Amino acid sequence: MRISKQELLAKGQHTFEETITYDESVFSSNPFIKEAKEIKAIVKTENVSELILLEIKLEGNLILLSTRSLLPVDYHLKTKDKIVYSYNKDLVDNEEIFLLEDDLDLDKIFYSMIISSIPLKIIAKDDKESISGDNWEVITEDEYLQRKKSEDNSPFALLKDLDLED
Repeated sequence: MRISKQELLAKGQHTFEETITYDESVFSSNPFIKEAKEIKAIVKTENVSELILLEIKLEGNLILLSTRSLLPVDYHLKTKDKIVYSYNKDLVDNEEIFLLEDDLDLDKIFYSMIISSIPLKIIAKDDKESISGDNWEVITEDEYLQRKKSEDNSPFALLKDLDLED
């Protein structure tokens, strides 16, 4: 989505909407995004004094890969962000207000919003409940406490505190 400098400088609030489609090559650097279906972008702008306030909302569906089994998982993306720009270099700082010299191209911002909104861990419904290997397994905290409790009830539990070295 591209918004012209004239549209950004216009007084009052303005709303821009666009449906974005991405091909697979866009997310090739992220191994957990298999596909990005149509994503609806809504951008509201407001020119206040020498500042341009942007409110960006993205909503759509992604197909992610499970972090456990790499099975495809449908994920509903819904994210928003607010960004402040200015054409005045004196108002720009490194953290909160960004310099805008020409038209505003939002494609990179949309991409970063999508990437940053993906959860670090996503599990498919068909993934196995437990994972195990040679002499190890992953268990829940409740299972651990239950096993520990049953070990304490064993007749050999009394021997664990016994000091046999001398």
